[in-house]
Formats: sequence, C-alpha cells, structure tokens
Amino acid sequence: MPNSIRIKERERDENLGIIKKEIKFSYLDSIITPNKSISPHYKDWIKTDSDKLNISEVNEVSCRIDSDKINLFDVSGSSLIKDIRRRYIPNKVNLLIPHLRIQNDLTQNQVNSLSQFIYVASDSTIILPTIDFSYLKEYKDEKMRTKIFSERRVERYLNLIKVIIQNINAVGNGKPYIGTIPLMSIKYIRPLLKLYQDEGINSFIIDAGTADILGTNLFEFRTILLEINNSIIPLNESLIYASNLGFSLYKKNWTLADDFLSLFIYVDILGGTFKNRGFSITNKNYIPKAKSFSRSEYIYNITNYKDAENNLNIPNLNRIKLKDFNEKEQVNETQNLKTLIGETNLKNYLLQKRPILQEQITFKKISEFSEKVKIKT
Repeated sequence: MPNSIRIKERERDENLGIIKKEIKFSYLDSIITPNKSISPHYKDWIKTDSDKLNISEVNEVSCRIDSDKINLFDVSGSSLIKDIRRRYIPNKVNLLIPHLRIQNDLTQNQVNSLSQFIYVASDSTIILPTIDFSYLKEYKDEKMRTKIFSERRVERYLNLIKVIIQNINAVGNGKPYIGTIPLMSIKYIRPLLKLYQDEGINSFIIDAGTADILGTNLFEFRTILLEINNSIIPLNESLIYASNLGFSLYKKNWTLADDFLSLFIYVDILGGTFKNRGFSITNKNYIPKAKSFSRSEYIYNITNYKDAENNLNIPNLNRIKLKDFNEKEQVNETQNLKTLIGETNLKNYLLQKRPILQEQITFKKISEFSEKVKIKT
C-alpha cells in the first residue's frame, strides 16, 4: 500500500522482544533497527568519517505548532519550512514530528494550511501530529481539580487526524505515514488504530508523554502492541517508534533506564523527549540533579552536577551537555545491540547488568514480554 513503510525482519532474539529489522522509508532512506534517534544539534558530532559510523541513522526534528504559528502559514509558510529543513542532516532519515500545542478547535482554513505544511515540511515520511495531552482532557465535573481523558475531546483529535490525511491525499501523496498514538486509555486508542488500519498504515509512534511504559503505563503499552499485532499487522512487520519516554522516580543514587530498556519490549526506534514532565520547582533552594546514562549497567546515575562533571570528565557540565552525553551513549549502545541480536543470548547479556538483577520485577516484565505478546504469524 502507498501509505506503508517497507519492513523486513532480519533476525530476532529468541528470549526477548527485540528484533533486527530493515526499515525502508523511501528508495534511498533505509535503516537497521534497533535505533536511537538524535536531535539536529548533533550535527557537531559528524566531523570525520569515523564519527559518522557511530551516529544514529535517524534525525528526529520536533516542531511545536500553536494557533499563532498556524496563522503564519498563510503568510510565510515557505520560510517556516526552510527553517525546518535547515535542521535536517544529509544522508540521514529525517523524521519531522509536528507537536500541536492548541486548546481550541481549528477552522477549516487552519486545518487545510496545517495539512499542507506537514506534507511539504516532512522529508520522505509523514508523521501524523502528536498533541499536548491537555487538549485531550477536561474536568469530569466542577468539583474535580484534575482533568481526565475525555471521549468528546479524543473524538475531536481523531477527526482532526482524519481531515489531515484526507487533505494531504486529495492533492497527491507519495510519502508513507507513521500514525501517532498518544498513551491514554485503550478505549480511546482503538478507534485511532482502526483509522490507521483503514489507511493501510503499518508504522506507529507512541507518544508516552514522559510516562514510564515499563512501570506506570505498562498495561496501556502492552495492549497497544497486542491490538497492533492481532488486528493490524504482526509486530515483526511493523515499526514501533517511541518518544517522550520516562523512567521511574528515583529513591536511591541511581534508577533503571526504563526508557532505554523499552528497546527489549518491541520498540524499534527510541525517540527523544520534547515534552515537559508535569511538575514545577517551587523550592528556591532546590539543587538540580544530574542523571547520567551508564552503558555498562543500563541505569541513570543520580548525582549533583559537580560530581557528574568530575565523573564524566566533561568541563562546565550543564543540562544540554549532559543530554548530549546521554544520547550519544545510547546511540552507541543501540549500535552494539544490532551486532548482538541473533549472535548472543540477550537475556544473559541483560543479566550482566547488575542493577537489573536487583530490580527483579522489572527484569521479569521484560522477560515475559515475548512470552505473553506472541507475534501473529
């Protein structure tokens, strides 16, 4: 189907939910999974041929779109598209993630402009827009202080996605789609998956909204995979991309890297984080924590920035430099995993990571995934 991405299984691990796949986005753009995306500012990494060998094949470009920006499309849409394309990296799969930050309904003209902007700004593949979860929620009654997902608001988002697809296809479309799935109650996800099935879409990006899919939202994530596998396409023939992944709250000087460990539960591409966690710092004496990824243990070490600067040997360490370090380490480790799939028992490989042994519940969840979510054949 024209809306599908070509996917071919190469090898899989016999014990865990990790599969090496060849993903062909277009005639020229193809990658081998598992993969960790990078952000556009990592152009600085690419200085020599040897550097290029260790860089991810996927460049994730997120674009925040509010109502004011949509109104600008009719005035300076081409200029805004040029700004996005400056963030693309040559010889990489450049994936644009449109991030809608709207609260109210869009007019027909706004949706028309948004649709064509997404099509032209996207490279070889169209990712259907994700949205702030607040757009999908409302107060159940006046007494409630917190908002919950609303059937009416989720239906509004579903209709918006439908119209965007229709508008793009009406003018002519030669690019495959990746369907966006906000991590919410499965009753709201099923109609969205049905829409993607009707459109022949076989690739999906799960927006976790900084939730921990190995922890607090394991039920929703497992059910999404089961629905895709049983109703749309077998998991070994689909692409699962996950962005805005979180990890469990830390009580010690380390926490398991649950976001990275999702690569062992059928996530093919580990995306970036472009949404904020739902809390704010009110204590003026709060000292920010440095969370540094460890390839040898699959954990985030929790320290202050001064100690992290000494441990990592990175002068003048700040939040951006630490994010760069973490993503580069994760890119290198996904490259390593590609060589191990089919050659090494990855269950034993994980058992070498000492903290995972200490967190028996997490290791049990990972181990059970391939047993409980059987790939449809």
